[in-house]
Amino acid sequence: TYENVTCIDCKVSIGGKDSSVYLYLVDGLLIDTGAKILEDELISFYEATSFEQVVLTHGHEDHVGTAAWIERNRNMPILIHENGIVPCSKPANYRKYRQDTWGIREPFTPQRLGDTVETGSYKWSVIYTP
Repeated sequence: TYENVTCIDCKVSIGGKDSSVYLYLVDGLLIDTGAKILEDELISFYEATSFEQVVLTHGHEDHVGTAAWIERNRNMPILIHENGIVPCSKPANYRKYRQDTWGIREPFTPQRLGDTVETGSYKWSVIYTP
C-alpha cells in the first residue's frame, strides 16, 4: 500500500518463470480482476476486502478472469470500455496455450465504462488508449 493505493501482486508461472499480474485497489475501486487461474487465491482477498465497484482496463484474460466470481458473489458494477462488453459476456474464445496459462474465464455481464468514474473521494477521468 502506498498513499492509499493497494497493489495486489499475483504470480503466474509461464514457462517455469513467474509473471506478475497486478490488481489495484483505491478508494473502494478495484482495478482489474486478474486471471481465472488465480481465483482461489483472490477469493479470500475479495471476501476480506471492502470495495464498491470494479473497472476493467481491457478484456484480456489476465485482467478479467475473476470478474464472473465478483458478479455472482458481490453486488456491484463491473465496468469496461464498450468494445469489451460483448466479448466478456460470451464464453472465452482464446488459444489453448492462453487457457493453460491464465485459466478459462467465465462469461459475465459488464456495464459500459463512461468518461469518468466516481469513488468516495475522487473523480477519475477515463483515457481510452486503443
